[in-house]
Parts: sequence; structure tokens; C-alpha cells
Amino acid sequence: MFSGASTVYAAPETAAPYADAQKLSAPLFDEPQSLNLPRNSTSFWFRIPNGTSLGDQCSLSLGMTAAETLIDDRSTVTLFLGNEQIASARILDIVKKQGGMWTVPIPAKSLKTDGSLNELRIVTAQRTILGDCADIDNPANWVRLETTSRLNLDVLRMGDPILGTALPYMFDKVDQGDRLAAEFILPSGGDSDVRSAMLTAASAIGAAYPSKSTVGFVVSQDGSATTEQNRIRIGLGSQKPRDMAAIPSLNGENGYLSIARNNQYCDLSLYGADAAGLSKTAAFFTHRDYLAQLSGGTAVISTDLRNIGTGFVKNEDGYYKLSDFGYDTASLAGAFHQEVNYTLKQPQGVRSGPDSYLEIHFRHSKALVGDTSLLTVHVDGAAVDSIQLSDSNAEVGSIKVKIPPSALDKSSFDVKVECYNYLGKIDCSKDYYDVAWTVIDKDSVVYFQPGDAGIPPTIQPLLSFGEPSDESWPTAILCAPPNTSQTMMEVAAGLVCRAGQNSGAYRWEYANNLDSKQKESSDILILGTNDNIQIPKEISDLLSVVPQKDGFALSKDPVVSAEALQNKIIIQVVRSPWNFYRKVYVVTCPSGMEGILKEFISERKTLNELSGTISLIDGKKAVTNVTAADSTVGKTAENLPFSIDRFLGKIVRATGISRGGLLAISILLLIIILLIIKVSRTPRRFEEAKRKMETINKDAGRSSEEAPDDVEVDFNNDDNGR
Repeated sequence: MFSGASTVYAAPETAAPYADAQKLSAPLFDEPQSLNLPRNSTSFWFRIPNGTSLGDQCSLSLGMTAAETLIDDRSTVTLFLGNEQIASARILDIVKKQGGMWTVPIPAKSLKTDGSLNELRIVTAQRTILGDCADIDNPANWVRLETTSRLNLDVLRMGDPILGTALPYMFDKVDQGDRLAAEFILPSGGDSDVRSAMLTAASAIGAAYPSKSTVGFVVSQDGSATTEQNRIRIGLGSQKPRDMAAIPSLNGENGYLSIARNNQYCDLSLYGADAAGLSKTAAFFTHRDYLAQLSGGTAVISTDLRNIGTGFVKNEDGYYKLSDFGYDTASLAGAFHQEVNYTLKQPQGVRSGPDSYLEIHFRHSKALVGDTSLLTVHVDGAAVDSIQLSDSNAEVGSIKVKIPPSALDKSSFDVKVECYNYLGKIDCSKDYYDVAWTVIDKDSVVYFQPGDAGIPPTIQPLLSFGEPSDESWPTAILCAPPNTSQTMMEVAAGLVCRAGQNSGAYRWEYANNLDSKQKESSDILILGTNDNIQIPKEISDLLSVVPQKDGFALSKDPVVSAEALQNKIIIQVVRSPWNFYRKVYVVTCPSGMEGILKEFISERKTLNELSGTISLIDGKKAVTNVTAADSTVGKTAENLPFSIDRFLGKIVRATGISRGGLLAISILLLIIILLIIKVSRTPRRFEEAKRKMETINKDAGRSSEEAPDDVEVDFNNDDNGR
């Protein structure tokens, strides 16, 4: 069994000596690792910056608890560094005689210090019953690796950061664990463009590390308020923090990025000669593929990436692959139970049609016993279907399962592909990774049948936006009062970082009010205290609770009482009144509870308690959730607005004719209609010409009849007639 532990990154480049050597201690696991098979493996991955020098005091401290039923001489643990065995010991000896902590020296020469991945692999053999495979699915056979386990590095000097590795150096180093933290240092004055750049950077940080559980940002003005912290300074024109690094002369609409080490931390600067230059710099920082190409510590930014997409691309036909959601091919190696997990998000917050399905493509070892080896697909914890792993599908196999309606009712759902790789009667002290395996292909199909209804917005997860289809880099707005406090700006940075984790990197704009252009094209976060918040009427009309200076305005049919709202943080979500595909979050709290709000959003564990459309949080961070039926989540309001593109898509799906074919048919029909019109007009032209000719002929006839009389008169009047 493979248990994925943390993947820890740090930045490569040249090294510079610390004033003093550093002892870095990194936790291996965020949660206890439960090992319950006869043979188990779990890994911890990490990078050490290029140029780093290590001393001879590196070690691993492995905390361990185990069942007393283990057979002492048959239950062991072995530590590998890559493929090199470092040490082995008996599990019960560690638990009973060493206080449950196994300390193993790690030779520094065996660690890679060039920026490439190191793998610490912990392999256990566990037996409680003698006999062939008697410990499979035996609840009495268990070992637990504790969160007290740590990797200890004796660092003599650390490599310097470069811009190309700024994000991993600052937010995923070996000693940072499961936390995203930094200090944003802004110039005094509260400029909206500077705050927009800060929010965009926070979104990019969250998008780069979506699995980090703890988020904690400090926002300072003019100078640093903390000493033991990574720092991000933001400047615009003459507005710069007083301790910002020197900026070279820049042309208009250009920006500047720089990074430098500050003991074990580093200082990052984002600067713009003007608002456009700062916006370009924030965009460059957001696009990690471009940022990774920079090999130095400074860069003048002139490239405009503000119209370059940053994430998921919606396919109008509804067909996707697992790779479109960021997943690679997965190898489920080893005998017996193996699994891989995915989270799939429905595009643009639209409920997919009932014919949506998953088609899992796989291949497996021919050594598996087909009558007993199975692949099972689970959706949201419930098994949907299974298929035997037999000789007929060893090289190419697939299983197609419909996505349950309950999963389609949610903006995202979980999928687990579980394999039972059975080899028959075997020696369970061996892992059989080389002969017992199943591979899940990244080209497996996810079909979201284009639907006609939106998924009602909910608070969980906070914040989360649907993928918009009308722009390459989606925009979101933080609407907050001009005198927003430092703590509330820290709350804003945390919420925006969470949005990045849940929905990808957005371009954020800070505003004190909403103009028509902004509100029609953006997701919105409204943030403030009850006595200092501005909510547009179009939004307040949709809210169940509207904070006011002297209390609360409740909806006509309130789902909460005014008494229940006292001294509570209130989080609400509604569909945007200006754009069906956008959301509006409203987060408010009483004055004095800003710090509790910041603490609440900093931990994913507490955020996971949120649900529904209204959440109330008290001073002890206890959560009460309520679902309100308002005009944006009513059944009739969920029908998607009409669009030509969606209408054409329906025709394509109904007829099987491509959009190009429809265009050709449309042109042909137009030509036929024009010809019919032309032909229909031709007889009328002939009739009209005939009428004109008849009129001419009649006029000519009258002229000929009148002519002899005239001649006769003339003849009678002629002298010759006398």
C-alpha cells in the first residue's frame, strides 16, 4: 500500500552562509498514517536547495504505535533513502523499549542537495497470525505512524532563492509543513491598485498549493511588523514600503520582480512603475510556467500576461480526460487492496445532464487471478460498479459508470478507483509490486453532459467560484470599505488564498463600491464589520440577513432569528443578480470579532464544518448552518439563461451534425431562400412589364386613331384644297 505523504520543495541555486548554522525540523505527516496490511509502504518527499551544505547531525525521528498482537520476530520496519536501505528494527522493540520513537541517523552524503527530489520510504512487515496471508483484512494487524515523526536536517548553509523557484522556496520548504504563511508589506495610504496586487498574489499562492491546510497572512503598512517570516513587499510608483529593495528606472507600464534570502526566510518584491506595470507584475507572478523560466533574482517585467488563461478550460461538448483536472496516470502496485482518489468539479457551476458518466481506462498484470481480482469505482464513498481484472482486459480495459444524480447535484464530487490485485496463494511477507499491479490511465474519460440548470450556490467550500467561459483570466472583486482595518485585510488575504486553492488563480480587484462593468463580469466578495459595510441593494434584496448599524434586516420569511445573530460571524452566499454564472459571498462580523474570523478561516478543519447558504460562527468558533430558499436558488431561477452557443450545442448533440456542418447547412438554406425570393419576384416583374407594354400599346393606339382627323383637317385647310 502506498500512502502519499507531503511533497516538500525548496529552491535551487547558489548557496550563501548563514550567520549561524540552522537546525531544521520538518514534520513527516499531517495526520497519523495507519498501516494494516502484511506489508506496507509510506513515503515522504522533499527537496533541498542547490548549493546547500549539510552537517553530520541529520536524522529521522519516527513516532510509532502498534498492536500488541504483532509477532515480534515477524514484524519489522525498514527505512530507505531512495533505493538505499538506511536502517531496520523490530516494531515491538521500538514501541515497548524505545518509547515509541525510532531515531535513525541519516548520512548527509546520501541526501540530494541539487534541488532534485529526495524520498524517505518507510516499509513495514506486520504479522499477527502465522500462515499464508492470514493477516489480510485483519483489524488486529495494525501499525500507526504518528504526527510526532520528524525529519531533522543539520544545515550549515542554504542555497539562495531565485525567481523561478520563489513559490516553493517561500511556501513549501522542508520545514514549513502544511502551512501557507507570509507577511504582505504595503505602502501607507491603502491604494486600491496595491491592494489588488496583494490579493492577486494571495490567490496565486493558494492555487499553487491547494492541499495546504493552514493559511496565515500578516498585512503590514510601510514596514515589517514581524521578524521571523517570509515577506512580500508591494510598491507602485513613488508609493513604496520604506524598507523595499532598490528599484531600477523603469519605462511606463513596466514592472519589477526581485527575491533575496533573509536568513532562513526570503524577501520578495512586486513593483510597478504605474498601475498597469504593477498589474503586469502580479500577472507574471500568477502564471507559474512563466515565472519558472526566470533563473535570476531580479527581472524587469514588460510581458503582458493579463489575458493568458491560468487554469481549467471548459469543453462545450462536455468531454474531458482525467488529465484535464490535473491528474496523471496512476500505478496501483502491490498485492491486495490498492486505490487512487480524484476530485472532479463540474464546469461553470452548471448541473450536468443525467447521461453523464465516467469511463475508466486501465491495464493490469497478466499474473492477476481474474476470478478474484476486481476494479471498483466509488463516487462520494458509494460503490457504483465493478469489473473483473481478467486476461481479456489485461492490456486494454475500461469500465463505464454513470455519475449518480446525487453527485451531479453538487459542484464537485469525489471518485475513488479501488483495485484488489489478487495473485492467489502467496507469501504475504513480500510486496509483489513488480507482478501485482493495475494502472489507471490519465486519458480516462469524464463526460459531463451539457445541462440546462445551475447548481445552487453553497458556502462549502469557502470560497469557490465556477469556471467562467467568457474570459481567459477570470476576475473577482473584493468590495470593502475604504477604512478597512489591518486585521480585516488579513482576513481578505486568507479568504482570497482559499479561493485560489478551490478555484485556481483569479485576477482580483479591490474596490470600495461596485460599478456596472465590474459587477456584471466578476465574482464578488463583500467583507466588513456589521457597522461598516456597504451592500448594494440588488444583493441585499437577495440576502436572508442584512447587517445594519442598529441590528439586522431579515427577509420576509426569515430562517434565523435576530436573537441567534447576536455576536456572530455571518457568512452568506447568493447567485449574482447581474450574472447567472457568478457568485456573491458576504462575510460580516461584529466589531471586535475580526481576530476570531481570521483564526476561523486559517484552519481547513473548521472551514469544512460550513454548509448551506448561511453559516453563523460564535466566539468559540462553533458553527450553525442554515439553508435559505431565496430567489437565486429557487427551482425556476436555476434554468440557465438562453445563449446562441448553448442552443447550437443542443442541435449538435441531437442531430450528430458538427458545428461546421450546421454552418454549411445554414449557408445553403440561406442561398435557397434567396433564390426562392428571387424566383418569386420574377413573375411579378413579367406581369409588371406586360402591364407597362399594354399601357404603351393603348397610348400608341389612341395616337394612331387621332392622326387621320388631323390630316383631314390639315388637308381641308390647305390651299390646294381651295
